[in-house]
Amino acid sequence: MLKLYMLSQSRFSSLALQGDAIIGAKAGGLDILLGALNLEGPYPEYMPYNLFESLKNQKTVVFADKVQSTPSFIKSIIPFLYFADYKNYRGIATDESYLHRPISQDSPTLARGRWISGPSEVTLGYEVAKKEQLTLDDFIFLSSIASSSIEKGIKPIQAKAKIVGILAPTHTIFDTAVFSSLTQGRQMISDSGMENAIWKGNVLSYCLVYLEPGTFSQLTSLVNQRTVAQVVSVQDQYRRLRELAGTGQTMGLIIISLILFLGGLGVVSSMISRFEGMSLQVAVLRAIGYSRNFIGLWLFWEGLFLGILASAIGGLFDLLLFPSIRNMLGSAMPRSPLAYIPFYFSAPVWVAAVAGIVLGILIPFVRFNRTDAHSLLKGL
Repeated sequence: MLKLYMLSQSRFSSLALQGDAIIGAKAGGLDILLGALNLEGPYPEYMPYNLFESLKNQKTVVFADKVQSTPSFIKSIIPFLYFADYKNYRGIATDESYLHRPISQDSPTLARGRWISGPSEVTLGYEVAKKEQLTLDDFIFLSSIASSSIEKGIKPIQAKAKIVGILAPTHTIFDTAVFSSLTQGRQMISDSGMENAIWKGNVLSYCLVYLEPGTFSQLTSLVNQRTVAQVVSVQDQYRRLRELAGTGQTMGLIIISLILFLGGLGVVSSMISRFEGMSLQVAVLRAIGYSRNFIGLWLFWEGLFLGILASAIGGLFDLLLFPSIRNMLGSAMPRSPLAYIPFYFSAPVWVAAVAGIVLGILIPFVRFNRTDAHSLLKGL
């Protein structure tokens, strides 16, 4: 339970808090935030690529009601098209704007190689290269998102791609992504039959937007009210996410602490009862000449051995059963490779178990020392 609590806390630790706003297909604000910046959930619905082009080039947009708007308040806009998988990593098609942003600390850097320049090339996030032991000039196979679809008439396809670059670690979820060109992404969308009936392969999943100060309402008015897409504020949705998650995490910690405390009391009570039953045995040992220190060390080492044995058995069950319990909770637990809780994170529970057993020994031992051994033997 402690590890599950720690895992739930780490769920949003890899969230890429970048940009001022996100544009995506109409959905809930939190769905868009987590889908775009934490790569959570299923692949999102599409939105038209033409909307991105108009915003990027700051063209005058003419709507059906003859209203015109020129989005000159946009500093930068970054396209994301989630189009494929590589093993458990998400394939993202984008362009060079991903590397060059108005806020320098948001801009990823290349550790080795170069950025993608055409189809059949990919740049890997740091964690992908590290965990899969990949390097420059290696080849990987990207599987289209149709490979997980059960819709009839959709054929899964694979595309071979050469690794031309590896990004430096950003400590965000994008370290676990594989980046390709928009040309490659749209081509795989079309070839796999996953294209939109209206826009064909000219689609995107999200756009990450950097705005001039105080212009979010203008973008909202432009996108939400007059297009099929939706814009959400990164900071507003993140604040809402923390408010919703914080209450549950605090309650979870209280419940876990209470369970550990009650479990510790149960262990202490069992040890006290056991050693109370040994009072006559201890009295006999004292009567035939064994010192209090010897008896105390004997009880201490026996309790320590029991505590270590209990921790070893509990640790074995933890090692074997924790992955299954995590999978049973489904989307409630993060699936990101960055959200990994090592086995030794259960150590506080092991220490508490050993301490509880040792404490359960000390209490009856102190009582033995305060009781005359001869008075106990009179009951024999």
